Amino acid sequence: GFCLRFTLLFVIPLIAVLVRWLDHQSSTAIPFSLDTIIEDGGDWIKLRDGRILEYFKSGPENATAKVLVIHGFAQTGRGLKKVLDTQEKHLVREGLQFIAPTIPGFGKSTYHWNRTLEDFAEDIRELMDSLKVNKFSVIGYSYGGPHGLAVAHFLGDRVTGVGLVAPTSPMIQRSFDNFKDNFFRTFPSIARVYARFWMRPNMISREGAEAYGLKIGHGDWEGFSGVGREIFLRDVIRSSTWNWINLGEFLDLVGAYRPFGFDYTELSRNHTRRVRVYCGALDRVMPQLIQRDYEQIKDVAFSNGKHGHFVPYQKPMFFIDVGRDLQYIPRNRVKIEEEEIPPKIVEANQPKRRPEREEGEITPENEIQA
Repeated sequence: GFCLRFTLLFVIPLIAVLVRWLDHQSSTAIPFSLDTIIEDGGDWIKLRDGRILEYFKSGPENATAKVLVIHGFAQTGRGLKKVLDTQEKHLVREGLQFIAPTIPGFGKSTYHWNRTLEDFAEDIRELMDSLKVNKFSVIGYSYGGPHGLAVAHFLGDRVTGVGLVAPTSPMIQRSFDNFKDNFFRTFPSIARVYARFWMRPNMISREGAEAYGLKIGHGDWEGFSGVGREIFLRDVIRSSTWNWINLGEFLDLVGAYRPFGFDYTELSRNHTRRVRVYCGALDRVMPQLIQRDYEQIKDVAFSNGKHGHFVPYQKPMFFIDVGRDLQYIPRNRVKIEEEEIPPKIVEANQPKRRPEREEGEITPENEIQA
């Protein structure tokens, strides 16, 4: 009848236009003072297209090695800084400085309309250029894993090593089995608006952050306590509160559902840089079966530890050990009490053997111990 024709011809197109307008308008929104980033312990740069990218540093400015570390979903660089700052003496001893940007659309980094992983890599190029950092290694945690791969691929020889900690995997792209996932994959603008107006309001309180942690953590969450848990919860709230356009990124399908858009299998560049994937036997979010999809990377090595998905927050030394492992830094190790060391790395498809080394030298094979 008339009502059906009117709905099909006018109402649905009007809703579609409104959804797309809301989605596009939000790409330049900055609903906070930039001074608050400084107050949060970070800094920011204005990118060439006018967007804001916030970032946080942890470790000495005169560090001999720089490590870019990329956070997970519904988190920010500030959470990783807070965790790493608890191990300041170890950062000084190791000569490491971590640089933790916030992915566009989270925290106080401006949302990037219809971005790709390559776009993120170009944002990082601008960031590292502004910091005058030429060589650095990359650690991508969870949702940040594919972003780390993109940085390593597109920034070429500037990246000296790649570590993926509980990363999302290309396998996820092939695992759609319900209507909502497929619907949002087909209509990303609707997915983004859904995320901002439905998901985000449920995650800006402590109760919402707790519910989110329980949902994604499954069995990991019950054993997650202490300072790290508090840092994680506060970071989820910060990620979801300050930018009203947040959380569109996950359902924007970037880094989780979309094809990566580049060949990540040649990242080792003929053995000239290390590529490591750190899997947790207790990880219920990104189990080892999914992470093994990265076996396609040539010369990759896997580290299989007895930890869950929240290991960077549960074991603050974890990222420091990974960062050191990516540097080939020999040193005389001082025993660290009451802190779990990430498990020993075994080279993929290589027989175990004891390398020849000088007394007291720490080699790549034994730098990280069980």
